[in-house]
Amino acid sequence: VTEGPGVRISFGSCRWAASPGGGQDPVGPDALVTLAARLAADPAAERPDVLLLLGDQVYADETSEATRQRLAARRDLREAPGAEVADFE
Repeated sequence: VTEGPGVRISFGSCRWAASPGGGQDPVGPDALVTLAARLAADPAAERPDVLLLLGDQVYADETSEATRQRLAARRDLREAPGAEVADFE
């Protein structure tokens, strides 16, 4: 065990993309959005030394309406993988 200042870790898991219109989030507050709001509200606040993101950060199989429209402009959503995000473009 070493003595000295500790390491401040912020973590989040299984993020849900908030709707652009600010609609109701079905899974509760997003940890990263909450952290950003807290830090923005108090610029002098202590900041985490590490941001650890666990689990899925993007649910590619649960797309927003805007994402589905963009996908539909690129390919036929009636064919696999449907409205899921299948690449990084």
